Amino acid sequence: MLIGKIEQEISKLIARLSDIISSSKKPLIVFKGVDRMLLEEYQAQYFCQGMDTFPIDKADFNECSRRILGKATNILELTEPFYWMFFEEFLLVKDTLDLFFDLHIITNNLYNGFYPVDNHLSDPKSSYQEIFLEDDQSINNNTSSENILNIYGGMTYSAATDSYYVRPHEYESNSARYHDLFDFGNYDKAQVFSLETSDVSQSFELFDDETAFLDLIHYVLHRQGKQTIEVALADERLSPNLTYRLGLIKWLSGEEISFIQRQEEQKNEPISNSQEYLRYLEKYWGYTSFKNLEMYKDIRQGDKTIDLVSQEKIIDTIVSQACNALDEADFRDVYITSSTGSGKSIMFQIPALYLSNKYPDKKPLTLIISPLIGLMNDQVDSLSARGIKSAKSVHSNLTPQKREEIIQSVVNGEVDMLYLSPETLQNRSDIKTLIGERQVGLVIIDEAHIVTTWGKKLQSRLLVPRDLSG
Repeated sequence: MLIGKIEQEISKLIARLSDIISSSKKPLIVFKGVDRMLLEEYQAQYFCQGMDTFPIDKADFNECSRRILGKATNILELTEPFYWMFFEEFLLVKDTLDLFFDLHIITNNLYNGFYPVDNHLSDPKSSYQEIFLEDDQSINNNTSSENILNIYGGMTYSAATDSYYVRPHEYESNSARYHDLFDFGNYDKAQVFSLETSDVSQSFELFDDETAFLDLIHYVLHRQGKQTIEVALADERLSPNLTYRLGLIKWLSGEEISFIQRQEEQKNEPISNSQEYLRYLEKYWGYTSFKNLEMYKDIRQGDKTIDLVSQEKIIDTIVSQACNALDEADFRDVYITSSTGSGKSIMFQIPALYLSNKYPDKKPLTLIISPLIGLMNDQVDSLSARGIKSAKSVHSNLTPQKREEIIQSVVNGEVDMLYLSPETLQNRSDIKTLIGERQVGLVIIDEAHIVTTWGKKLQSRLLVPRDLSG
């Protein structure tokens, strides 16, 4: 049902464009994020027919570009009323085609930057692992990887559906006209969610990671008949983009798909592990209760209303997501921002101790990436003074002998928290040279600017612990 509706919308779009297309140039429609199967009706108008542009990693870009431009320069021989190509093909000669054609770039607005890989790569799994999970120095400089990086700026993978998605490089032109694939008006929240409850077909938790919404799209595209989908909002609010796209799915389905919103949990819900967290707090820090932190309610929406959030609630959130990962269930990252002196360190140190005690056989290790040697030493010394001897740091100021002693104690399971600088992590080609076969329970980035400063250089290093944690 949904596929049929999408095909109808493509036909309507092409008909709609024919009414506004300039008569001075032949129209060229560029489809971004549209499945090849949906365009079978228009094979006669496919501009790159027989040019071997796909799969991207196997294509001869020089030859493909030559043939595309050769065909474009012989425009008088083109007899179809319009032609079309994929966005990936367009990127090969993007700065020249507007000389010959009236360009219309059509974006599949069901998606948001990442699109199904379709048959555009010969081996998506290998491409993802060898190019987008490696740092710049580790990528093989061959034609295959160069082709992919010239076309795609990112790639992601959903384990839930075993599906790969690609993000093409952006292109902006004053001469091209841009259109959404689906001519759809905005839905407000009241129109998206049904008030009537019925048997739920599937549930999805939506948050900032686009993969969750990609899983939802995959689900609705592969199901028939009426579906009631329960949606939980991890950030407690529905962004305008999510509202729009949920409404679009509902509209495309002809109301066969309905959404209900899972009610958010009460903020004061009892925490099941509260006594254990308090035991660690009192034993090592001497306090009998956690303090509340002042945090903005939703800074992304410009809402600077202050909420009070307990340290204990944050600790429990971190623990629950780490336990999900260690138990091989779905999990998500946790981002925390709070003022200096608010006690952020306790909020990952207590989870580290808790996880080590909960999983004695796995002995999960907590890695803390910290930018300053002085800060690392202060925290390790402070923990040691409180009786926590299982925290160590590895950095460039250590003697080779001391560094090897600490690494050996990590490998032996004597260390629960290991502080590392970004440089130390970057200089190791394999995390196992630091931690051996230890399983990682948490990776803490203790200062957000590490991510923005080091970026992709740390990406592959930080993804290895996720693999080790199962």
